[in-house]
Amino acid sequence: MGSCELRLANDESIPITDSLARALPFISEQSRTGYLWIDQININQKDNAERGSQVALMGEIYGRCMRCLIWIDCDPSIAGKSDFSLAWSSGTGDVIRQLMKTFQLGSNHELLQPGPSIARSPSPLAAARAVTDHMLWFLRHPWFTRTWVHQEFVLPNEAYFLIGDFELPGHELERVFQLGTPQSSAWYSAFHTAFDRSARRAADFDYAPGLEFLLEACFMRTIAETRKMCGRPYTTPNEFAGYEQCLFINLLYNMSHSTASDPRDHAYALVGFAPFLLEHFEVNYDMPVEQVFASLLKAFIKKSSCLEFISHLPSAAALSRSRLNLPSWVPNWTVKNRLRFLCAQDNQFCAAGKGFGVPDVQRCTHYHKDSALWRGQTQAWNELRVAGKIIDQVQYTLRPMSIYQSVHFNTVDVNNRSGRLPWDVSTLDAFLADLYDQGFDAAHQQSKEALLRTLFMDGVQLAAIDAVQSGESLYREDIHTFGLPHYTKIKDIVDHILRAQPPSTVASCGEEFTMDYSQFPHRASLQVLHELCKIQYARHVIFSEHGRFGLVPNLVERGHVIAVLHGYRVPVLLRERRASTTQAESRPDSSSQPERVFNIVGECFLDGAMYGELADPDDENAEIFTLV
Repeated sequence: MGSCELRLANDESIPITDSLARALPFISEQSRTGYLWIDQININQKDNAERGSQVALMGEIYGRCMRCLIWIDCDPSIAGKSDFSLAWSSGTGDVIRQLMKTFQLGSNHELLQPGPSIARSPSPLAAARAVTDHMLWFLRHPWFTRTWVHQEFVLPNEAYFLIGDFELPGHELERVFQLGTPQSSAWYSAFHTAFDRSARRAADFDYAPGLEFLLEACFMRTIAETRKMCGRPYTTPNEFAGYEQCLFINLLYNMSHSTASDPRDHAYALVGFAPFLLEHFEVNYDMPVEQVFASLLKAFIKKSSCLEFISHLPSAAALSRSRLNLPSWVPNWTVKNRLRFLCAQDNQFCAAGKGFGVPDVQRCTHYHKDSALWRGQTQAWNELRVAGKIIDQVQYTLRPMSIYQSVHFNTVDVNNRSGRLPWDVSTLDAFLADLYDQGFDAAHQQSKEALLRTLFMDGVQLAAIDAVQSGESLYREDIHTFGLPHYTKIKDIVDHILRAQPPSTVASCGEEFTMDYSQFPHRASLQVLHELCKIQYARHVIFSEHGRFGLVPNLVERGHVIAVLHGYRVPVLLRERRASTTQAESRPDSSSQPERVFNIVGECFLDGAMYGELADPDDENAEIFTLV
């Protein structure tokens, strides 16, 4: 990135980027007041103290902004290789705005006609291609990957994209993207149809950073507007409301897909959405990155009473790409993590018991800012004290899922109802044979049922898929999809799979057996079952000391313990470490039995423990662990 100089009225000059130099003439013309706030100019970027003090005020600054002008550098090559000429001001931009204004979904989230069709315009093929190219260029623009863009779009009263001399109002985008969710297949279908997206370019659109950003940011604007109507705007000191603790952690996770010249900004860029965290958290650009991340999480715990960030701990692959020396309990927001999270789309698990996790955190007294767990602490920045209970231990570890696959994920035709899953009934036999070789002994059919429940994660993802497609929310208890609880549906599906044994004639002839998915109960299809299988990526199946199957991170080893923690919805896998003498002596209760010290490996599914069956209903009897 090059640099230029901006000459001020007093004949002094300050360095600015080439992009800002190109933007200034356009954004100056759009200013209604004659005054502009530009972070790059208004904040001394070389003074860490000034940067820290101003970043702490960013929520207030953007919250008071009546009109935020977002410059989209109008260079065809800036969003990747392009073979078209940008013509936003020559009619194409107007067509896109018209499509935005007429875009809608039916009452049941079914696609309605998007109004004036591109195909009815002069030179329909060329016009459709131009609109598609321009929209894709916009959604792939690097502006959407910056760490600071969430608050720039969400907090101001109005946001306007300036693409050269063309103006794209943020509220027109907002009305389209507020209709969707990041996983809504109906919305994606409607959006692709409205913009005449060809099947060939489906992946280009679906993986464009702007698409995911706008879906999430427009949802956040809805929450922000609701809070303003309730007299609880983001810009005033307050507490997390409703499910905002989950939203905040999801935003932090998205920081791993963003870019920042200073990695500390992966944390600081979101303080504006929760300024009350500053009661326990300092914006300090002289602090090491690792300590910044850990300090933000501790402030989050004190304000939210939950440990939702555990769901975003990195996979082994992501850890190998990290340059930071982070504690095991701190997610790395500088490295992309593609691991699917057990709690990403549902809120039905409550392994630690009712009231100990989102959305109804009421009994996590150990995390209260005035409790003995926090008061008078001398714990190091990289230590986290949590309350919970060890419920099991890893006894047998099976090989990675890919070894058992009869068909690779990438080769499955999910549109073919008579096709195959990546595994079949014979794969289940291979799983169990591996266990028998290690000395396992259990009833064969019962083991298959438990194994399938584990591989499907008890069907919660099935409920999530149903709810997303119907536009429902899973953030409530006893969710029913198609009139049945999800656990009833998954039991019927498991029974159907176990009954679908290959005919003896097929087995004797060595022919390939294909399951008939057209007869599956509850309208389940190969595509749905294929989605359920994806949770197995980067995970191992284990068998526990107390006879339960589990799905755990692929860094698992025999002897690792499984625990439930106050403030989190699913069990976690822990590796015990021996506490140092210094650690034991530094704790206020060091005269008693020393606390157990663990590295956290990650979240896990444990059959028979996901709904509080093994939890201790009395939080006063919880054990205190130290995570490092």
